[in-house]
Amino acid sequence: SLFVKNFMFVLNMKQQSYLTSNNLPVQLSIFMLIYTTYFFYSMYVLNGQTVGKMVYKLTTINDSFAFDEEVKDHTLSLSQAWRRTFGYLACYFSFGTFFLFSFMSEDKRGAPDYFSQTRTVSNEWLSGMIAFKEISHEEVKIDITALDRAA
Repeated sequence: SLFVKNFMFVLNMKQQSYLTSNNLPVQLSIFMLIYTTYFFYSMYVLNGQTVGKMVYKLTTINDSFAFDEEVKDHTLSLSQAWRRTFGYLACYFSFGTFFLFSFMSEDKRGAPDYFSQTRTVSNEWLSGMIAFKEISHEEVKIDITALDRAA
């Protein structure tokens, strides 16, 4: 009802009360809009962290960042954020049965992870991997003429 009151203020009071009182399709569509917006915003704008992931110090990253040494950016692309959001919606539309997939998979990744090619990791692991990739890509330049003087 707060959503209708705050964002549909152009409607008169009678129309607002009709939308908020026992109108299940409208309530479900508003819920889906808020739910989809929250997850997409968290995945794309907040770099893969929902409020719960912030509390538990977890981040959702691009799956190829963990395995491909050439990939330096761990953030999700726009496409991955949308696919992950719709993966969560599919889990809810399946009445939670797709959530069981994460318990059955070997690496504990859920259906949204596989659908969007992402994975959730701890912030500690992520900072270590970023530091490792920075060190492994450093270039060492040796001046050969200076070696002659040192010998």
